[in-house]
Amino acid sequence: MVSEANNLQMLDDYLVEITKLLRQIEGITLNQQQVLCTDPLDDERLNMIEQMAGFKENITNDVERVENKFQMLYSEVKPFLTDKSFVARLQTNISEVLHLKDNVIRLEQMNADSLKRELNQKLGKVIVPKKPEEIINKYKRFK
Repeated sequence: MVSEANNLQMLDDYLVEITKLLRQIEGITLNQQQVLCTDPLDDERLNMIEQMAGFKENITNDVERVENKFQMLYSEVKPFLTDKSFVARLQTNISEVLHLKDNVIRLEQMNADSLKRELNQKLGKVIVPKKPEEIINKYKRFK
């Protein structure tokens, strides 16, 4: 019984840790959004965004590691989950994790769209140069 109680507490702890990590990712993503909203995109801003992306990648790896631990433990204790109040708390915490993940994905997409728009404005329409043979042929036609 003590081991089962410990396992249930560990499940709960894993979800709390995942939530905390996702909130960090969400915060960094919001910070990136603020950087993207400042004046013109320059090397310093791009470096800052890239550095934040590195932090997020490290935290994302931590989230995956804890999620794997959660999944393994959950598979072990699932047949013994009989306490309805604990199951309800577990469902609430899992729902919060899923909501945070959806929000981070939404924010990331907004940031990507914003960056793409800004780059398109800066670069304008990119014209691909023609092959040298095409240029020579057009020149010969005008002679």
